[in-house]
Amino acid sequence: MPSDFDYCAELIFSWEFGGSPDWVVDKLPSPGPTVKLLGPYTEGDRTEVARIMDEINELITPVQMRFATESDFTTLEIIFITQERFVIWNLSPDFEGWYAGKASQDDVAAMILINSELRGTTRKGVILHEMTHALGLYGHSDKYSDGVLSYKWDTITEFSDRDRECIRFLYHPSITVGMTEDEVRSLIHHLP
Repeated sequence: MPSDFDYCAELIFSWEFGGSPDWVVDKLPSPGPTVKLLGPYTEGDRTEVARIMDEINELITPVQMRFATESDFTTLEIIFITQERFVIWNLSPDFEGWYAGKASQDDVAAMILINSELRGTTRKGVILHEMTHALGLYGHSDKYSDGVLSYKWDTITEFSDRDRECIRFLYHPSITVGMTEDEVRSLIHHLP
């Protein structure tokens, strides 16, 4: 059980633009997504995505993220676009990244948009932040400033210990897609 369940619940049962009283657990299915990078990405971006996938894979076995091969159906596209192109997607031109999709849906590709004009720590922070949303942690919280889903996400390039707890908790085998917050709360005292 996570040391701060309410923090994890805020990330699991809400969305950054407002929650829903009917929000339920959503998470990646096994064996995990196949990831494809598109647009003007760099070798450094590919290295950063691989590093993040490796850490996620350590946290949430048996789900394993991997890069798509030519013959794979891609279930998560990470698309690098210029900031001005966010408007084409009906998003604010101020956005630096965006996740669209449903983690548990493996028959349609989910999508992450990354502003290709970002550099350094900000670029790495946006990639990590949006990949964390793709796990099924759709909310944001400013309860802890070191959280990858805090509003200081553009300076955070590593999962905090609490982030890791929330990811492991969400992927505990007893926590299943479609569970309500009340159903998850009823289980927390019975989990190791």
